[in-house]
Amino acid sequence: MNLKRTAYRLLLLVLGAVAAISAFQMGSPFFARQLPREAPKFYDFRLWHGSLVRYEKLQTLYTTNQKGYFLAGSRVGYKYPPTYASLIRPFMGKPIPVIERYFLIANLIAILAAGAGLMVALGLRGDRLLLAIPVFVLWRPTWETLSDLQMEVPILLCLAIAALFAARSRVGVGAALGVAGAFKVYPWVFAAPFLLARRWKLFLGLCLGAIVTIGLSGLSIPLRNAYEFFFQVMPKLGGVSLSYENVSLPATIGRIVIWLTGRRPSAEDLDGMHLEQDSMTKWISFGIVAAVLGTIAFFTFRRTRTSRAVWNALPERRRVILMLCAGVLGTLALIPTSWLSYQCLLAMPLLVSVAWVRPSDRVSVVLLLGAITIGSVLYSYGVTFDRHPAAFSTFRTVLPYLLASVLARSSDSGPVTSPA
Repeated sequence: MNLKRTAYRLLLLVLGAVAAISAFQMGSPFFARQLPREAPKFYDFRLWHGSLVRYEKLQTLYTTNQKGYFLAGSRVGYKYPPTYASLIRPFMGKPIPVIERYFLIANLIAILAAGAGLMVALGLRGDRLLLAIPVFVLWRPTWETLSDLQMEVPILLCLAIAALFAARSRVGVGAALGVAGAFKVYPWVFAAPFLLARRWKLFLGLCLGAIVTIGLSGLSIPLRNAYEFFFQVMPKLGGVSLSYENVSLPATIGRIVIWLTGRRPSAEDLDGMHLEQDSMTKWISFGIVAAVLGTIAFFTFRRTRTSRAVWNALPERRRVILMLCAGVLGTLALIPTSWLSYQCLLAMPLLVSVAWVRPSDRVSVVLLLGAITIGSVLYSYGVTFDRHPAAFSTFRTVLPYLLASVLARSSDSGPVTSPA
């Protein structure tokens, strides 16, 4: 009996059970709540559509005079570069359900293309491919993102394109990141590891991709709006929302500090959401953060012995993909406001972990299973979340650290092949 093949098939069986439990308890994987009896409402998309309706009247995309516009997480208007708005504007003459249908189909195609692109870039085949497909399909943050027609789906596609360019062109990798950042600014931070490695050609590509994408958006929305965003709106945006949908480490620490000090949070802190008052939930959350981060750090640094010589011996494709993953994981964990929808992008390091984890490394397998379970089950909004939002948010916060540990432990080993 081939133990490796048996282990993989057992893992596939576990994933199937997770999918069944998720569908039963949380509703359809494709929507945020249980199957709706009416057409789904894509709230964020409709908010942006409303901004474009006002744009047609006022000729300004950024309604900064609205109360709370610059507060982190406030749902009062469009607060991004004009790229995505420029894609919506040509459809403005049609009813909004028709526009939503077009963008829903486009997003579904983008999800399939991103998944296929990542699997091709990683060279997945055999049992690894059989494992990667259900892991990607069951990655609930993607479907949560789709439920609002958020911008993370096209950004995920850009990451897949960057991975495809990993062994071919540094300029191509940078251009893909440049396009991603033209939708929302934070993907440009994914290039930070390349800055430390002095990959200057990549930054040339990033600049070209960003300039061309924003320039093309000017065909639909005048470029003065891009100037207004980057020089007048963006410098005033910021802050840390303590809403449970903000799963960044700063937000989690902020919530714990409020619990420990007993300070009553203001409405601006929580964006209309209350903190759990149950003391048990408070200490469970604090304990989860301390235990998980401590355990990950201990096992990661105990196992990892990556030296410069070992790093330089890795194939260029693998080094580039690891740096992309490091940029994604570090950015989503540490930026002040990292919304739940952003974790759609963790599908990339997740698939890389599936591709490179060694079955003999039991700690990495356990960490990867933990990440898959959290991402497949604990990402819906239902009765359980309403009762224990802090615990759900804490699990979601530690998710990037689980994947980072798996990748760190795999970086000191050679290429991984599928078991025969």
